[in-house]
Amino acid sequence: MAESLKDAALSCVARNWAVFPLVERDKIPAVKGGFQAGTVDADQIGQAWEHRQNMNVGVATGSMSRGLVVIDLDVDEAKGENGLDTLHEWEREYGELPDTVTAITGRGGM
Repeated sequence: MAESLKDAALSCVARNWAVFPLVERDKIPAVKGGFQAGTVDADQIGQAWEHRQNMNVGVATGSMSRGLVVIDLDVDEAKGENGLDTLHEWEREYGELPDTVTAITGRGGM
């Protein structure tokens, strides 16, 4: 587990995932160009998080990050939504996905 958001960003860069800063405690890009400003330059990432240590970490998907695909599993009990249940149904029909990196979202999803 990363000790800081900067460490988390650098951990992503070590996997060749293009990273870009997000506004603190939000999903809004903190840089012009948003995900298109994503980089695997560890020095650039280190400097950005030295300047604003509490920025969230955005990871660009697709070709910028070696074909990285993200599945967002939302959970909203009030709406009766549970993305994990939906994923399990999908896996029963099409086969299990490989083990991978996961993150817990602010609202309890993955």
